[in-house]
Amino acid sequence: EYKKTGNSTLDNMLRQIDVLKLCSDEHAANVNNGWSPSLMARTKKEEKTMNKMYHKYQHEMDKLERRIESAREEEAKKNVREISEKLDKGEEVDLNDYAEKPIA
Repeated sequence: EYKKTGNSTLDNMLRQIDVLKLCSDEHAANVNNGWSPSLMARTKKEEKTMNKMYHKYQHEMDKLERRIESAREEEAKKNVREISEKLDKGEEVDLNDYAEKPIA
């Protein structure tokens, strides 16, 4: 369960990642217990569909994690610019104001 950040886009991405992780974790647990789509599926078509869905979930999860990482990097760059500007002006900087806050 993720904690809401107040940023609706980020909250939505985190919620989606939680759902995808559940699917992924369940799939991994099943694989580790000897489960496979070929055992569960009644037909080759079902097996193909199950594999396709799992890979789609994995792909979406990877995309969302890259977007979050990119957002964090942009925030860090913005903070560095702000700190540099303040220091150049001779202002005091409290680095606690720029500490990364946990988002999940």
